[in-house]
Amino acid sequence: MLGQDADNWTLVFRAKKRINVPVGDTWLNTSLSHDHPISPDFPRACLTLADYTQCTQHFRSSILDNWKDIKEVVIVMCNNYHNHPR
Repeated sequence: MLGQDADNWTLVFRAKKRINVPVGDTWLNTSLSHDHPISPDFPRACLTLADYTQCTQHFRSSILDNWKDIKEVVIVMCNNYHNHPR
């Protein structure tokens, strides 16, 4: 996916299909953030792009509401992703 550069990026949004929660609503909801603080019951698998089977929710970072001095953005879209060794 991102290869060796994966550690240089910060996940700010992750969408999960088939959970009956509109992605757009989560993206636009400025009163919602899952990382400030991280709730004990929030699935940890949703905080990375490493585990696609255990994530059961969208993830929205508080960074989206304080978007300043961002120089680069990576958009990753996966379909039937399996965690293969690099």
